[in-house]
Amino acid sequence: MVAEADDVVSAKLLTTSAPPATATATANANAKVTSDGLIITITDAIRSFLTAASKDSHLSRYLNDLSSSLIMQSTIPYKSLKTIWFGSNHDTRPDLSSLLSGSDFIFTSPKPREKSEELKLRLKKLEEAAERNVYQELVKDITPKKGVEEEEPFSSYKDQLGFGKHLVFFVFFLQHCQGIMFILNFMLCQMHVILDLLTILLVWGLREGIGILCYLVCMRHNHISL
Repeated sequence: MVAEADDVVSAKLLTTSAPPATATATANANAKVTSDGLIITITDAIRSFLTAASKDSHLSRYLNDLSSSLIMQSTIPYKSLKTIWFGSNHDTRPDLSSLLSGSDFIFTSPKPREKSEELKLRLKKLEEAAERNVYQELVKDITPKKGVEEEEPFSSYKDQLGFGKHLVFFVFFLQHCQGIMFILNFMLCQMHVILDLLTILLVWGLREGIGILCYLVCMRHNHISL
């Protein structure tokens, strides 16, 4: 089953059109070694396999050139080695596990991220603030403590302005309160006068009404008698 799968992969690689060869083998090798992916070290077994692959007529021209460019390298991409291995004749190529035996993985460090100017400035300010805090912590027992000065009331222009606004509002409110109290007192006095007048009119009206009623009763009684 493994041999059949290798044949299928090899047939696909051979029928695929190969990209044009590079100008020089060195440039091609550098492009492959610096490509992304897993990087492995070359052993004698891998170098022998690449040497044979560079002259293998079963491979395409592209794979021959790729094998030639990787022979003298100390490290190669695993992807390139696997491509050459799959393209080789499965009857003559070595087993992949034995080919990779003794090879090591090469882990490359990523490029350090550059800090922006804004971040550098912020880090500098934080570092200076941390240094000041450390210095103050060291000399806190040496430097004399400053007495707490009594804060003067209305020491700032803003406080004075705020106090003046409240004072003007309070005086304005008192003046209006006095006016309102005067109006209320005047209305109460007028209410007393009005109540007195109503009382007088009510008493006078009752007396006049009773007199008129008595007169009408007497007139009716005399008329009945006649």
